[in-house]
Amino acid sequence: MSARRVPQVIHCQQHARADFTAELEIPAPGATVAAGWHKLAADDRLLQLLCQSKAD
Repeated sequence: MSARRVPQVIHCQQHARADFTAELEIPAPGATVAAGWHKLAADDRLLQLLCQSKAD
């Protein structure tokens, strides 16, 4: 098994991630996330690291 790089997009307000593709649609805040997006738990470490407030 080999590793491969897969660019991902994290939507901080939606608590979701998706693989980056040319067809990826970024949902507006409060909108339902489309297929291809995966909801993340509020305590997900990646979400916490990437989406922390700059004031912290």
